[in-house]
Amino acid sequence: MFIGLLQGASAHRLLNNEGQVIIYDWTVGFMMGLAAAQDAWTPILLSNARNMLRPILVGSEPGHGCLPELSRVQMVRIHKTAHAHIADAVIGLYRICHRTSSVNKMRGRQ
Repeated sequence: MFIGLLQGASAHRLLNNEGQVIIYDWTVGFMMGLAAAQDAWTPILLSNARNMLRPILVGSEPGHGCLPELSRVQMVRIHKTAHAHIADAVIGLYRICHRTSSVNKMRGRQ
């Protein structure tokens, strides 16, 4: 159900009336959540999965520090279309976390 909701999410909901991307507040909130659970996020941010999160991480200054391999020009380019890719990034993140959670349960870890 969660994935179905996101797959139906419209990217234009992240644009204001003038067609400008307005993802800043959402991405700041995401980064605050990340900071609150750094131990849980570190394995994801140190893996290739971080690339999937680029549309979210370029949305606010705190996320820029998670992308040291990108130049400012590259971040601006990603930011221009980030609103169209955030839902896919969240779905991918959900799948990674769900898979990891399932594996840990099978191994007897919580």
